[in-house]
Amino acid sequence: MELELSFAQHIEVLASDLEQTKSETYQEIKRWYNGYSWDGETFVYNPFSVLQLLEMKKFSAHWFATGTPTFLIKLLNKFNDFTPVLENKITEYEGFENTQSLENMQMVPLFFQTGYLTIKKYFPKEGKYELQIPNEEVRVSLLNSIIKTFVTLQEKDLRIVSQKIYTAFSEHDLVTAIEYLKTVYSNASYHDGIYNEGYYHNLFEIIAKFSGIDIVIESRTDLGRADSILRFSDKTYVIEMKYSPTIEGLTAASEEAMQQIKEKKRNMRNPGFIRVKKCICWR
Repeated sequence: MELELSFAQHIEVLASDLEQTKSETYQEIKRWYNGYSWDGETFVYNPFSVLQLLEMKKFSAHWFATGTPTFLIKLLNKFNDFTPVLENKITEYEGFENTQSLENMQMVPLFFQTGYLTIKKYFPKEGKYELQIPNEEVRVSLLNSIIKTFVTLQEKDLRIVSQKIYTAFSEHDLVTAIEYLKTVYSNASYHDGIYNEGYYHNLFEIIAKFSGIDIVIESRTDLGRADSILRFSDKTYVIEMKYSPTIEGLTAASEEAMQQIKEKKRNMRNPGFIRVKKCICWR
């Protein structure tokens, strides 16, 4: 590829500075800056970010440093639709990109048109596309921008909390996970949708994504739909969220959530999972 042909010496220097092999460095560059495509077959790198990487010797959101997509973030909050950021894969049919209008604003076409979603696969027989966030640079930058509209924590504290949340869930330490989730919710910014269940869905899903957890939202199965599923190599958490405007209503909301899971025959091995429900509904 062009990187190997034209920048081999620069990559060698970068690999040495990062204490990686050249192969590892190429893979990391690909993960961070490759992925833009208009046909699902040919993929290109972000040239600006690659050049900045070679100069600064640091993987970072170099392109986003030139300007934050404030307009897009405001629209996500306005329409309360975070699908472009939270969904791992989005399926759209041919012509979806032409459905956009000022009177009928849609997030997926808009994110595609602005380069924050790209075509990863094309299925000609079905006439449909599989869309994803292009790469790590875009993913990290969008989450960083969005999370700041939800919580008032300083960036340093937010990163510490998110790391603790990931570790707690991965080690099945639900008590600790709950405490750090409470920290997130207690520092929630004022938001127009703060008095509806969807707001808490979005905040939980965004902090999970920000923490690096493999989360699937509104997962459909033959038994129904789960609000969120957290996936680890050795465990899976099924999350059913309920909102209560009062502390007194939390118990009933939690019991309703648990009953839904039991009715769908999902396996819950630890009663502490109920507390996670309460934490999610907590105000």
